[in-house]
Amino acid sequence: MHPVLGILIGLVPAVAYGCMMPFSTKIGGTTQQKTLAITFACFVVGVITMIVEFATIGLDYSSPQAILFFFIALISGFFWYMGSFYEFKAVTAAGVSKAMPFSMVGQFVTVTLISAFFFGDWLIVPQEQLFLGLTFILVMLVGIVLISMNPNVSYEAPKKDFIANVAKPKSSSFKFYLYIGLSVVGFLLYFLIPELINKLGQKNIGDQPNWLYGGEFFVNPNTEFDKGMMFPQSLGMFIAAGATISITTLMKMRKNNVSLVQEEKVVLNIFKDKRTYLNLIPGLLQAVGNLLLLVSILLNGNTIAEPLTNLSVVIATLLGIFYMKEKKVQPYMTTTILGLVLIVIGSLACGFMDLDLSIDPTPEG
Repeated sequence: MHPVLGILIGLVPAVAYGCMMPFSTKIGGTTQQKTLAITFACFVVGVITMIVEFATIGLDYSSPQAILFFFIALISGFFWYMGSFYEFKAVTAAGVSKAMPFSMVGQFVTVTLISAFFFGDWLIVPQEQLFLGLTFILVMLVGIVLISMNPNVSYEAPKKDFIANVAKPKSSSFKFYLYIGLSVVGFLLYFLIPELINKLGQKNIGDQPNWLYGGEFFVNPNTEFDKGMMFPQSLGMFIAAGATISITTLMKMRKNNVSLVQEEKVVLNIFKDKRTYLNLIPGLLQAVGNLLLLVSILLNGNTIAEPLTNLSVVIATLLGIFYMKEKKVQPYMTTTILGLVLIVIGSLACGFMDLDLSIDPTPEG
């Protein structure tokens, strides 16, 4: 395949991820509605992917290692849902153009540092490259500081409506930073749990012993974690979304002392609301992005695929400003664009330095 075509395919996940959040926010609905629709779309694509993998590569979940990997992927899907849920909350509290850069950089920096210093990836990186990598992370953090100067906008709406198409200022930033922190923790665990299993199966990192090596049980080339991971992860996402709706319903019942019949009507209203079904469209964008990211990695390698995917933050931020009408007044427009440029420079530099410091974003979100 021509290299240019591989790059173009690699840009598709960035476009899909970058459009998902603004489109979903524009459609509206509660956070539960959005996440339920998006996880359902991912689950459907995950099932289709599993069927194809069964037919083409003989995917097998019967061995002890494969069963372990299945449940680890399932658990990581729970944490993806957590990250996505609070990312939506952050967008509701502060707007797309502010929340998405914070979310992306938060994921990138935390995963990078833990991968480098806990999983031992720094052992195979020359000190000069490691220094440059940390420098570019600092550049990204400066970009976030510039974006943090922007005032928040809010999509919070009256309780009966759950949507406001016009952004309005919000005085307190506490909830925004709380939501961003919880979102980053969710996405961090989504990445770290399967990565930990991968490291348990590696005797060495480069020419150095791997202190996390867990024994021969974790070493099985026929049950690599990446094979068949999409289905159990999407299943975990969908289960978490359903569980969240059930738990919040029960909590409201106890708090408001209402009958089960009344609360059932509230839950059914989620499925009667057209916005639940319209959110399947951004859900498909997320699922297609996940799928084509795997294709991009096969065609371009992680070194190119991941930095290209991180460009989603540019698309999401610009759509937030112009499509969502989160327009900034001077000097906030200047600080937003400058901060975005620094984030992109830092992300691309880390990726193309072949430091393996990039991650899947929203998975992200």
